[in-house]
Amino acid sequence: MALALGDVTQDALQIWFEREAVAGKHQAARALMMFRGFLRWCAARPEYRKLIDRDAVRAPAILENLPSNAKRTDAIEAAQLPGWWQGVEQLSNRTASVYLKALVLTGARKEELAGLTWAHLDFQWRKLTIADKAEQTRTIPLTPYLAQLLATLPRINAFVFASASKAGRISDARSSHAKALQSAGIEGLTIHGLRRSFSLLGESAGAPAGAMRK
Repeated sequence: MALALGDVTQDALQIWFEREAVAGKHQAARALMMFRGFLRWCAARPEYRKLIDRDAVRAPAILENLPSNAKRTDAIEAAQLPGWWQGVEQLSNRTASVYLKALVLTGARKEELAGLTWAHLDFQWRKLTIADKAEQTRTIPLTPYLAQLLATLPRINAFVFASASKAGRISDARSSHAKALQSAGIEGLTIHGLRRSFSLLGESAGAPAGAMRK
């Protein structure tokens, strides 16, 4: 917004949010949350404190659009795993099926695994290299079972989990995951919950805690 700090009011923020939410409500809400933090920072600085409207982000219409601070704790319970696995196995989209299984087997973040290329998959020495969220890479073991799963995927392009989309790789497996959850009778499990499942199931199986941290 091309506004001075003092002109950022409740009304101005609400108008901005409604306009931005048309393109993407989630991203607009995150931006709103970060701007709220910026105003709190300004309030703590003597040189900026008198320039801001402290009530700008306190209006009910603003607060109701802020992301929840509640930490998600969803994960697959050990008793649910067979049903979830069967539901994923029955998916007609083979790429999505292997992708979802690989998320549980590796504990990788969804974007890390989606971006995996054949060049970073080493069948000979049983390892795969993925880019983490810090723009670095890490190498993790490739088990014989996961190697067998990945080897069944068609080599359409450079990506292991390729698709016909503009990105050339799987980008959103939520619809496939929803079908698997419905088949297994499981509710409230997100794709990111599969990453938590890796840690919890590993710990319950007696794996070292350090091996579960990524």
